[in-house]
Amino acid sequence: MDKKLVTLVYTLKPVAYVYNFRDEKPPRIDKFLDVSAMLKTDGEYDFLTFWFRWDHDWEGDGIEDWEPVTYVLKGSEVVDIQTRPHWNLVKWLADDPVLADNKKAIVYFSKNGHAPYLPVKSRTEIGWLRNAMNRVKVGVAILDFLDVMSERNHYALIPEYVVIENREPPSTSRAMTGVKILGKKFFDKWCEKP
Repeated sequence: MDKKLVTLVYTLKPVAYVYNFRDEKPPRIDKFLDVSAMLKTDGEYDFLTFWFRWDHDWEGDGIEDWEPVTYVLKGSEVVDIQTRPHWNLVKWLADDPVLADNKKAIVYFSKNGHAPYLPVKSRTEIGWLRNAMNRVKVGVAILDFLDVMSERNHYALIPEYVVIENREPPSTSRAMTGVKILGKKFFDKWCEKP
């Protein structure tokens, strides 16, 4: 086992919340199957990605879903936390997110396709949302984020979960290949340098 990976996983393991479908009979919590972590280096940056794996993407579609939460590190400093809600790369640290212990991402996985969102401190402008207004492709993410943040009391904390080290989605999964539209590949990045 990679000692650096083990230390980082222990230090930065995200706090995870999932939707509690209380209105269903019987009520059910939308739990992920498992979580894995990979550490990659690109120049002066390390990328620690936690992959949360679900047995479906949208309710009832039967397509396995992998949602990334990536810490970008420069040395021992976290310089960004990135997620990919509805195929949009979001860089959270610029928006002053609420963090557990001032370092761990607090992630709410949407009831709509498990999109990962971080709560931000109350303020009038949230950078990624402001920038998203000018881009059509993020429309779903904007509405979904606002829905998640207004329904946080409907979410359940997953208090403990095991992280599998050195595993990422299969190379053929949609999480790694992105989506093909009219023969062109889109949305295949889950992190980038700051």
